[in-house]
Amino acid sequence: MTSIIHSSEGESGCDQPIISKAGLPVAGSFVTEIQSMMHGFGDARSPLPESASLIESIVQQQQRAVISQAADMATMRGSKCIGPEDILFLLRKDRIKMHRLMKYLAVKDMKKNINSVLLESSLDGDLMLETPRGSGKKQTNLCMDFLRSIDQTGELTDTCTLPVDMVKHERNVRAERSSRVLDETRYLEFVNARRASFVSLKSASKFRELLQTSSDGNFEALKLSGVTYDLLGYMAYETVAQIVDLALLVRRDSLTRPGMPFSRYIPGAGYSTSHTLDSQQIEFADPLTPAEIREALRRYCSCYIGPGAVFTCSAASHARTRLLSC
Repeated sequence: MTSIIHSSEGESGCDQPIISKAGLPVAGSFVTEIQSMMHGFGDARSPLPESASLIESIVQQQQRAVISQAADMATMRGSKCIGPEDILFLLRKDRIKMHRLMKYLAVKDMKKNINSVLLESSLDGDLMLETPRGSGKKQTNLCMDFLRSIDQTGELTDTCTLPVDMVKHERNVRAERSSRVLDETRYLEFVNARRASFVSLKSASKFRELLQTSSDGNFEALKLSGVTYDLLGYMAYETVAQIVDLALLVRRDSLTRPGMPFSRYIPGAGYSTSHTLDSQQIEFADPLTPAEIREALRRYCSCYIGPGAVFTCSAASHARTRLLSC
């Protein structure tokens, strides 16, 4: 099993920035796209290339770990191809993240239907609002059928009792608060940053290389369906979002002041959703550093804290394989 990046500096491979000597991203890397994602999730306007390169290494290791576990699921069901059902099976223990993925599929199906309708209308001359002919069964319906087949209690497919997605709400409120101080040009830049993706038309082939390239430069024969690539791209996007969330929490904790017992509960600049911040604090916040990202991953991968933590079996190995997107 591929483990995620460790917190210590100087390890080979993980901490080597994928940046040229001129300070620009090398061809085939996602440093530029990840910088846009980081800005959209609450980082400064110009995130550090070193931080984006470090996040790219984490995303690659995380996605290869997801593929490894999904391949085990595909083998158990006797398939030679990793399908969307294998990804959903990994997400079955986290209903909120699973329903985020289902919403993503629903939006993709809707976009596909709209494009098909517009194409038919351009050919026929009239706008057809009904479902396009030959569209087949939607991926959302196929995934829902699979969830029903493994849902013994009805919780996976029951959207009425779904817990509130507080993490998503915090991200949306943080983005809204950050956009209040932007002019028209900066706002368009911020919107484009929030639209960055791993599986756009320009970066789809590059994302396949990111998944298939191992640490020694060799290529592995991975049989993934097209829908699986889309789901992995979304999970990689969510991984970047969670890393930024955790790094912002580390920064908030670093702003605590000795002798003030309640200072740790005062939200940090660029992260708050409930505390009134000055526009200058948001506008001129420092970009996240690699040290903050490493500390965030160290905390996330550390052993569980609680009365039963000392009795946890294989705590160290469990920490090394924790996935951010599952």
